[in-house]
Amino acid sequence: KILGMEIERLIHSYLLYLRQQRNLSVNTVAGYGADLNDLAVYAAEQGAETVSAFSRSFLRSYIASVRLRTLTGPDKSADAKAGKDRSRHPADATIARRVSSLRGWLKYLERQHGHDLGAAHLTDFGRGARRKRHLPRALSVDDIAALLRYAEKISRQSQYPARFAIVRDWAACELLYSCGLRISELCAVPVAGINWGRSYVRVMGKGSKERVVPIGSRAITAMQTYYAERQLAASQGRFPENPYMFPDRRGKPISRVIMEVRIKRLAAAAGFKLTPHQLRHSFATHMLLGGIDLRSLQEMLGHKSLEATQVYTALSPTNLQDVYRNTHPRA
Repeated sequence: KILGMEIERLIHSYLLYLRQQRNLSVNTVAGYGADLNDLAVYAAEQGAETVSAFSRSFLRSYIASVRLRTLTGPDKSADAKAGKDRSRHPADATIARRVSSLRGWLKYLERQHGHDLGAAHLTDFGRGARRKRHLPRALSVDDIAALLRYAEKISRQSQYPARFAIVRDWAACELLYSCGLRISELCAVPVAGINWGRSYVRVMGKGSKERVVPIGSRAITAMQTYYAERQLAASQGRFPENPYMFPDRRGKPISRVIMEVRIKRLAAAAGFKLTPHQLRHSFATHMLLGGIDLRSLQEMLGHKSLEATQVYTALSPTNLQDVYRNTHPRA
């Protein structure tokens, strides 16, 4: 029995562990915190003041309440607050994530606090609650080309003072697609992270792991155009001196939420409905269709495991035939 420690304190301790010991990103830790705080609210409503009050039936009741709330009303989870679209499979996605967050926390309490949760079969709770794997939504090569042509067109036609933001959006779209970056990675790219001569970018990914990704020639052109606008804006005092390629007015990395909104608006104006993450999906899909091997794609995407990359291998027979004809020496 864990005495004198409220559930909220145990959650806070776990989040510190994830940030300081596991070196997880701020956004990832915030997601765990949102999930576990939801559990804390439910526990308070049920009168469960300590972890020792938890049982498998209690956890099943909690998950059932999550499913009910997810199906009947807006989800207040971290994903919902971040504006991520879960309309295709909200219950499955939310429950799988909540169970994962819960199990990780319980295992932490067992290891770090010596609480025998395994005897009550709590740490293996929800092992079968796996999220259904859905294929990523990717745009066609032609649609991506049309989107980027539109972004370039309005950038070259833009005038001061709106020009800076419009050119920035074009460069951001080009870099997202050219390198397969996550939106959070894009926002944090430092000026020093771009190697203009060798055409690559150094990216700090999940778990503070750095990787190097090549940049295509068209993305380099867009980035150089934007960098000139950035230098001009800096000289005019539109933001303080800072090391970031995409700064906000305070000289901090631009908010990923703001960047997501702007890219969605740009895409809508071009006649497309997409999220920045779909540019990453499109990059991965198009690279695979072009014949890249999975290991190289895994490295470029910054995936920890090859399993995460393999989701892109679900190609249509026609696409596989094209890849075969273009890559096999005796095709």
